[in-house]
Parts: sequence; C-alpha cells; structure tokens
Amino acid sequence: MMKEHVLIYGTTGYTGALIAEAAVTQGLRPIIAGRNPNKLAPFAERLSVTYRAFSFDDQISPHNSAIRNGS
Repeated sequence: MMKEHVLIYGTTGYTGALIAEAAVTQGLRPIIAGRNPNKLAPFAERLSVTYRAFSFDDQISPHNSAIRNGS
C-alpha cells in the first residue's frame, strides 16, 4: 500500500484549522503548515500531527524545511 501525505497550509487561520481538524477526525495524519511556528506548535501538539513553518516568500522549498513533530 502506498502511503500518501497531505500538507494543509494556513492552519492557524479559522478555515485552515477546521480543515485540519476534519482531516484528523477522518483518520488522516496531515502535516499542518503556516508562517508562524509559535502558533503552529501548540495546534500540532493538540492534533498530534507534524508541522512545518515557512512562508511562500521563502527561498527554501517546503520540502526542505525543518519538520517538527507533535506529541
């Protein structure tokens, strides 16, 4: 079986948070993302998912950015 990954960007906003919560409720393990690691970390911990902090203005691709794990 192939393991697929889903990244949801903008999860510190209202709609992004709803989408991330719905994904987890459906049994998915999304990677949540946004610009502010200080907002992402507690939300990722609450959902027990991985997060990435980056801006679309960054020169580093999201694929190469640091991955942080929720508990």
